[in-house]
Amino acid sequence: MGTTISVNPFDSSLGIINNVPIVTAALAYQDPMSLQTLILCFPQSLYIKSLDTSLLCPLQLRANGVTIHETPLQFLHPSDRYVESHSIVYDDDIHHLHIPLELNGVISHFHTRKSLQHEIADEDRYPKIWMTNPKPCLGPV
Repeated sequence: MGTTISVNPFDSSLGIINNVPIVTAALAYQDPMSLQTLILCFPQSLYIKSLDTSLLCPLQLRANGVTIHETPLQFLHPSDRYVESHSIVYDDDIHHLHIPLELNGVISHFHTRKSLQHEIADEDRYPKIWMTNPKPCLGPV
């Protein structure tokens, strides 16, 4: 097994989760405009088997040049809204990715699924987008 850490949840009464693997997560995302499936790669991610959802760290995304427009549309005056409002935007020399966000209660989210092995292997058909930096940005705390 690779590198693991112990995780302290937001509420100390929940206890520490030990031996949490640090992984490169690869999530399949279907672009709603092009219908192309992309593989979103998130190095330096924590794999908590009991979680049904993937939680993103905005700091890690921003440190890799990803732009996050997190203000929900209902809090923007109509004249202040634009196509990339309430979304995540990734730009590099090859890809421009615009991921519209939705609200579930007070949580912004977008739909992904577990990527399949053949999708990960076929970069021509399923491009990989590196959403976070593969190099560790933080040392042990």
